[in-house]
Amino acid sequence: MVDIDILGVNINASDRASAEKQTDEALCHRSGYAVFTPNSCMIGKCLRDEKLKSVINSAELRIPDGAGVAVASRILYGNGAISERVTGIELAETVLKRAAEKNLRVFFYGASPYVAKRAAEQMSERIGGLCICGYADGYGSEAEVVKKIADSGADIVFVCLGFPKQEMWILQNRDKLLNVRLFMALGGTFDVWSGKVRRAGKVMCKMGLEWLWRITADGFSSVGTRKKYKDVRYLVRFSNAVLSKKLKNMVGDISHFVQMKYVHFILTNMGQI
Repeated sequence: MVDIDILGVNINASDRASAEKQTDEALCHRSGYAVFTPNSCMIGKCLRDEKLKSVINSAELRIPDGAGVAVASRILYGNGAISERVTGIELAETVLKRAAEKNLRVFFYGASPYVAKRAAEQMSERIGGLCICGYADGYGSEAEVVKKIADSGADIVFVCLGFPKQEMWILQNRDKLLNVRLFMALGGTFDVWSGKVRRAGKVMCKMGLEWLWRITADGFSSVGTRKKYKDVRYLVRFSNAVLSKKLKNMVGDISHFVQMKYVHFILTNMGQI
């Protein structure tokens, strides 16, 4: 796979088919394979924190979970870079179907009390033959959770603790859980699966406006939603950085073009001396 540099964060799945292929191979042959889902807001947070960039880039698979990431790739590199958005929630659902087909065991970790449990129940009903071998909310002892996962015999672990806590947890604990083949950092996925939060409609998702839906769906009624409004500044920071880099590239290209024309002019005139 070819890494696509989006402001220092390396995306290495250009479309859904390649992401599904990589996760399928991980389920068959790998141990401790990590899938992270960088979006515009996450990359915006990384712009002033090299440690966060390093955390994201440590994953084996980094998918473009955000329309802004795909658009940024086209602005910076043209249409051939990232062909489509690959959402973590949809890739996770594909992984669950593969788990059911391969008789693999899945553990859900994160979210608020009862949400992980409800999400596990809902997905077990939706996908026949799926074995969810355990769940834990994001408020217990990490040591106890690691032990619970190890005792469950999980092959796949979905972690929903929010960025960057979930990514750091995976990197810190995957060496303790050597029997786990695949880890995925999935943000608010359990909230959607449990029915606690409604996902944006297909039209908004297709238009790349799911971020706007998440920000505005509940108004200002909750602390979580007010925090999301604050996160808009990271989207602005991301957008400004992409445009700034594009302008610098354009200036560099123009400068190079002028230099080459100048050299050509000098050599041409020297030939006439």
